[in-house]
Order: sequence, then structure tokens, then C-alpha cells
Amino acid sequence: MKHAAWFIPSFIGGSGGYRTIFQHINYMSSEYQCDVYVYDSGDYRSEEEIKAREEKLYGKCRCRFILGHKIPSGKSYDVLVATSWLTADIVHHYPGGGKKLYFVQDYEPLFYPAGDTYLRAAGTYELGFSHITIGRWLTHRLKENHGADAAYFDFGADKAIYCYDERIRRENAVCFIYQPDKPRRGAGLGLDSLALVKKMRPEVKIYLYGSFHKKYPVFEYTDLGLLSPAQCAKLYNKCQVGLCISASNPSRIPFEMMACGLSVVDIHAENNLYDYPNNVIVLAKCRAEALAQAVVDLLDDASRRNQIRDNALRFMEDRDICREALRFTELVN
Repeated sequence: MKHAAWFIPSFIGGSGGYRTIFQHINYMSSEYQCDVYVYDSGDYRSEEEIKAREEKLYGKCRCRFILGHKIPSGKSYDVLVATSWLTADIVHHYPGGGKKLYFVQDYEPLFYPAGDTYLRAAGTYELGFSHITIGRWLTHRLKENHGADAAYFDFGADKAIYCYDERIRRENAVCFIYQPDKPRRGAGLGLDSLALVKKMRPEVKIYLYGSFHKKYPVFEYTDLGLLSPAQCAKLYNKCQVGLCISASNPSRIPFEMMACGLSVVDIHAENNLYDYPNNVIVLAKCRAEALAQAVVDLLDDASRRNQIRDNALRFMEDRDICREALRFTELVN
């Protein structure tokens, strides 16, 4: 069996990025013995504690967790995988053999103001790695901005969880993924948009979810907090419209929403033009008024909403998470 070393930052709950990493490690485990090196941020005291926390947050991962990023002397790997700009230099400076890969799930320089950290993050795409990206926009971005070649796999969804349930009666409701700890998810713009939706259609129910952070909107809403994948799927099946704002790489959430037959609104920006075909999602201008109008138009027009739903369901038919993970392992090999 081949050996792989993954390098990840200290992880938190409710992260699609970490869930993706652990799903792909599990799929790779049939061919690779995987060691996962976790950055020592002071959050953990032992490898057993890391393992217990990962299982609680994301389910069991078939790997060995190692606290810190120091590879033991004499230990060799067939492949080493960096998963963020914070781990790229560790893999880059590893003196041993093995193929060095960079699994890129987002364009991380955009997480920071233009300055030192932005430039350091951007510089990690110029270290000569083999890159694998989730989605097509990142492959384009790395090539255009850094001359870096990258292979991609398409966004999928766990179809055992995220599926269309016709038995659930849909409410006159909108759900919004509210994550103020992730500025790229446009929490403030989303709330401003929903305030306008509520003004135009007072009867519409608004669900906020994805975070325990306090909210101060001026409209009536239901706060669901941090949900499990099964709870998210149930929410998507009972709403008419889903709002998810992606200012960098598209979120996985719209794909999971679409798999549940939910009509989705996101922003019309360059980052969202590579991974959605026409008529499976509504892309609106990056203004609260435009996003609100896109949501209201879908709420008011059942025929259009249902057409987008049907297109999205067909689009997601063969995009199961297993196919995504298989493609990732094929690219690694």
C-alpha cells in the first residue's frame, strides 16, 4: 500500500472544506495509508484528542492523526498534500522524496486585505506544485494569475443526504447561509437583501443558518444556528429559494441545495461563471436590491422556479460525492 501525508490547519466545526478533505482521505484509504498532520495551534493536547474531535464533527476518518507538522526522521511518503497556504511551505521544504501536491479549495489571498498576507498566500501558488482544485474557476485563476497548471474535479453532493423529497411540503420561505466569520460569504449583503425581500413580501418566512454568531437584522427571521448535513437537506426541501453568496470560489452549498430541488440565487461575478451552466441557478448583480429582486421574482413565478429546479436536478444527477472523490484519487495517481 502507498503512503500519503496530508497537512491541515487546526480544524473547526461546520466547515465544508474540512469535510471535503476527510471524505477524500476516506476514499483514498483503499489505496493509500494516510497520515494527517494537524497544525499545533494550542487547541489540542494529544493525537487522541484530535481524533475524537474529528469524529465528533465529521465522522470517522480512516487515517492516523499526528499533532504538529514535523515528519519523523526516516519516514517517507509517496505523496504529500498541502491543503492551505499555511501548509504549503511545509510541503515545499520537505527534504525527502514523494510527489508534492497542493489541494486548492479556494483562492485564499482573497481572504485578506491587499498586503503582506495576501502576497504570501498568493506566492504559494508559484512553488512548482502539482495543483488539484475543486471546481473550474480555480484552475483558471491559478493559470491566469500565477502561470500554474492545475487539474480540477467538479463540485458534487452527498446524494445519500442531499436529495429531492417530494413528500415535504414547501413553505413560502427563503433560507440564507449566514457566516459572518467568512467575509467571502457576504453575510451583511445577504441580510440587506433579505430585509428588502421582507419589505416587498412581508409574508415570506426567512431562515438563517450556518453560524451561532449573533444577528441584528431589522426583519423577522428564524435562526437555526449550525445544522448537520441531514438538517440542511431537510431545510432545503422545505424552502422555495436558497440564497448563498460566494465572493471567491463557489461554495459547495448551492450544489447541495440544487440536489434537493431548491432554486438558488448567488451573485453574478467572474468567480461564479465557470461552474454553473445556464438556467440551473440565478446570478444577480452584487447589490442588495438586485439580489432581493431575484429572490422575489423566483418566489412570485412558480413556473420559472420549477423549471430552474428541474434543470438543477438534472445537472446534479451524476454528481455524487463518491464520483468526486474517485476523480480526486485518479488525479492524485
